[in-house]
Amino acid sequence: MDKFDINVLYVEDDVLTQTFFSNIITPIVANFYMASNALEGLEIFNKHDIDLVITDIIMPEYDGFYLVQEIRKTSKCKVIFVAANNDSETLMRAIDLQVEGFIAKPISFKKVFELLEKFSTVIQNEKQIEVYKNNLLNLVEDRTSELTALNEEYRALNEEYISQNEELNEFNRKLEESKEKILKSEHKYRSLFENMNEAFAFHKIILDNNHHPIDYKFIDVNPAFEKMLKKKRIDVIDKTVCEIFPGIENDPANWIQKYGNVALTGNPIAFEDFSIPLQKWYSIKAYSPKKNFFAATFTDITNRKLSEQNLKESEARFKALSEYSHNAICLVDEHAKIVWANQSLAKMGQLTVEELCNSESFAQFIAPESIEFVVSNFTKFVMGEEYEHHYSFYFIRTDGEMRLCEKYMTHYTDKNGSRFLVISMLDVTEQRKNEAEKYAQLEELQRWQKVTLGREDRNMELKKEVNELLKRLNEPIRYKSQNEN
Repeated sequence: MDKFDINVLYVEDDVLTQTFFSNIITPIVANFYMASNALEGLEIFNKHDIDLVITDIIMPEYDGFYLVQEIRKTSKCKVIFVAANNDSETLMRAIDLQVEGFIAKPISFKKVFELLEKFSTVIQNEKQIEVYKNNLLNLVEDRTSELTALNEEYRALNEEYISQNEELNEFNRKLEESKEKILKSEHKYRSLFENMNEAFAFHKIILDNNHHPIDYKFIDVNPAFEKMLKKKRIDVIDKTVCEIFPGIENDPANWIQKYGNVALTGNPIAFEDFSIPLQKWYSIKAYSPKKNFFAATFTDITNRKLSEQNLKESEARFKALSEYSHNAICLVDEHAKIVWANQSLAKMGQLTVEELCNSESFAQFIAPESIEFVVSNFTKFVMGEEYEHHYSFYFIRTDGEMRLCEKYMTHYTDKNGSRFLVISMLDVTEQRKNEAEKYAQLEELQRWQKVTLGREDRNMELKKEVNELLKRLNEPIRYKSQNEN
């Protein structure tokens, strides 16, 4: 396959992604340059004739938006963003910077190839057009200087001019095609706006005579916003928020002032708050594409907030039930560290709760006789495998005494994805000692019972033999019960 005759600059801070992208692009383009950050990318861009810039958005110190802003000061070269999530804010900023396309993460070779093929054609056409234009200008300039001297050369120049004019017409045709592609691209972005999962609205802030925010007007909204508001777009556009929600200026969330600050200063904001009119919690991101205007996206997080509240209540109930339980109870994280313990466990180990939680590992309280099994079972929990939920082990107190304990375990995962063991233990040392003593006494009783029963059986046999002997001697039998038997 012939290489695409273009020079490509790729900016990415992740080494693995760099390697993957380099392996894809290097064989198929004329020249491939790679940078690890925005500043390095600018340096390479200024040194070389770059046709296409492909850059990650999120990078340390200076992001992809900064890189493209600097490039746009001197160049209109093609730019493609690489992003894991093309949210509305990213899309709006990309459009403002004349970004030509997006490559979604994880990166698809097919998508990369299609974009390179597309932009290679566009870039080559533009270069060819530029060459044609320059050639035409040079030819016109050269021929014009000879017109007064050579009429024959004038005719030849005129013919060449006609030919170049045809090429210029072809250029104009291609230019119209490019405009059509741009219109299609705009339609695609509009379609993306209309089909966003997030509710999106564009507004203009309204100021009083002292330039303080007092209201804002809805300029445009997407279908998701209509669904959130339970109002049609036609009933919202050109209306103010105070008209739609009378009294909202007194809402504790202070919506108008927050959005006003964004529209006037250009500083974006992200926050979570409760909407009194809609009776729901929302995660909101707002930014200003130009002064006195702001755009905002809304995500319904009501269920998450309720879950968090339920979790807090469950944690409170758990602590209330377990704090003074007779059983020794603790929470252990995936690093074997005790993150919470009740008073019963502290008493068992002859430590304070703080000393338990500051200990390096739960394993330091396990006796050598039990350590191998306990650690092996804990490893199964960490690896996500099935583990023993109930077993006995020896616990070491600070005075060195070993206590036999029964352990019951289960686990849970918190909202951050961290897993914890919930351990309940009971010291059964005395109980097992008493059980052993009772068992020994029972065995002794059973042994004496066997001895006693053996003697009775022997006496019965002797009585029987005496009766038999007396019977032979024609003497009266002595043990009549034996005779009857």
